[in-house]
Amino acid sequence: MSVPIEISEDTWAVLLNDSHKEERQRVTILEEYWHILLGHKLTKIARVAEAYGRTYDKAEEHDAYFLASATLLPKAAIEKAVKAKQDSLSIAKIFGTSHELVDYRIKRLGLWRDHVGKKIALISNR
Repeated sequence: MSVPIEISEDTWAVLLNDSHKEERQRVTILEEYWHILLGHKLTKIARVAEAYGRTYDKAEEHDAYFLASATLLPKAAIEKAVKAKQDSLSIAKIFGTSHELVDYRIKRLGLWRDHVGKKIALISNR
């Protein structure tokens, strides 16, 4: 989560959950930076029934997460890794991310079938 320190929004603080692994914190930091750079609106604390939670814009969350993944896992490097038949865990270790983030990025780049080796085959009607 990111919050402005000053009303002018010139200084921000990014808050991390210290129970999250370093790989997750890394993408969280970049996601929050992208929210700030894109000028996304701040979330608000809202009460729903007997609990509190944050409001958020689904499209803004998607955009910031996508850009964070692209920042950590550049297209050319991922294409090269997929072409070299590297698995998600190996790629994640190289880039200091989770294998889930690698899978997300590969899917968003349209490389999933190449990555997992699945081919489309038509069945004949004989």
